[in-house]
Amino acid sequence: MSTSASMEILAQKYIPYAEMLAKIGNNAVFIVDKNEHYYFISDKFKLFGYDDIPQNNSNEIQDYPLKRRIHPDDLAMKELIDEKIYEFLSSLPKEEQVQYKYIYDYRGMATDGTYGRVTNEMQRLEVTDDNYLALGIIEIAPNQSENLPVRVQMKHCITGEIIPIKIEEEDAFALTPREKEILTLASQGFSSKEIAEKLFISTYTVNRHRQNIREKFNAESLIGTAHWQDCLDACDKISGYRLTADYKESFKIKNETSPEIIFAIPYDHKQGTSGNYLASMSYHYNQKYVFSPEGSWQWSGNGICAQPGLYSSFEEKDVRRASLLIGQQYSAKDGSEVLMDNGEPLNYTEEIKKYTDALQNEGARLNKYEWSPTDMWERDNDWVLMRYAEVLMMQSEASFRLGYTQTALDYINQVRKRAALEPLTTLSLEALDNEWKHEFVFEGLRRTTNIRFGTFFKAWWNKEADPADMHTRFFPIPKEELDKNPNLVQNTGY
Repeated sequence: MSTSASMEILAQKYIPYAEMLAKIGNNAVFIVDKNEHYYFISDKFKLFGYDDIPQNNSNEIQDYPLKRRIHPDDLAMKELIDEKIYEFLSSLPKEEQVQYKYIYDYRGMATDGTYGRVTNEMQRLEVTDDNYLALGIIEIAPNQSENLPVRVQMKHCITGEIIPIKIEEEDAFALTPREKEILTLASQGFSSKEIAEKLFISTYTVNRHRQNIREKFNAESLIGTAHWQDCLDACDKISGYRLTADYKESFKIKNETSPEIIFAIPYDHKQGTSGNYLASMSYHYNQKYVFSPEGSWQWSGNGICAQPGLYSSFEEKDVRRASLLIGQQYSAKDGSEVLMDNGEPLNYTEEIKKYTDALQNEGARLNKYEWSPTDMWERDNDWVLMRYAEVLMMQSEASFRLGYTQTALDYINQVRKRAALEPLTTLSLEALDNEWKHEFVFEGLRRTTNIRFGTFFKAWWNKEADPADMHTRFFPIPKEELDKNPNLVQNTGY
């Protein structure tokens, strides 16, 4: 199969650039046109087990069947996605089409017949009336789960705008008649063995169907299937919110006007809604003398503090470190040292020497919500449940886990900039985890974040490592609920 001389001439202009890219990274590089004619294929394809790549100056290169290396199921989906991308780009002027890149994540086959997940980045180099020339880069994907479907992200290279690519798959998620039968019987309390006997099928078949049902219900914690692209798609639908210039703005007394807050529990004692006790329960009883010259009201419970190491994990210039309080406390009346009940100075320390018998001043305290001298023990600050910063962090994490590192950096650095920190130039799961920890300190996200990053199950501070089955990722079903519903089965491990 031949191609036009004009495309061959265009390709020659870009081959030196492709050769340079192939030399500087552990990735495979190629140049291809609309008709799947190849003009350059780097030898780095050998990293993926592709040992049959033709020489670049041979006649075989143009018709090399690279797409045959894609898993058949993934290829079908990729071709549907390709149609959507082609439809979108074809609606743009030629000069604008080259400003977009699209990144796939799918299963690629090595020469031994095995599949591994790869990330395939594409960008058009030249566009003619009836053809185009594109640069492709393939590398090993960071997430090697076999259960992931094809993923794609499209990004404008100049503005950073993310273009959602939607493929309707309602039929793929519909339960089959057999799955409905099994689900009905399972909900009635029948075991897999009993269901198999009733339906005259094997127990293995029942369990396979039950697994399919779990997958269609999208429960990662149950089936180990992540939905990072679904997360990105959901985030794309959120609009009208932005980061505040001041990190503290969302935690002020009148925080209901914050453009960053997406969900909150409203509190206003004038409207008969009062609460936000958590902010009050962290300080020492005598913290009231810090906030009020008279030391009246401002009740505190001295019951909640941060574990050792959290405060010191913040960079010194991180504005979010002020969300925690340590050090000597001074009277609002005369500047003297505030004392504890035993007459010793109220000097909060990060260290907690003994978990079961901690001193009253041990542990950094929650200092995130603004105080007023007129506060009692209930606050008028709305309790923040979700902020726009969480959307940015979800976009960063999901992008990174899908292999879109630069996009992930763009999102996370927006959060870091507001915190007065330098932008990251490289990214890791550890860095993402730390950013979650610092940005949302005392906002109720840490347990689920720890579970997602796998750190929850390790030993830390006064906590022992979790059992090998990691069943503690789920809470036990209360006995009261089990007694009410005989079809419920207690979660494993309890």
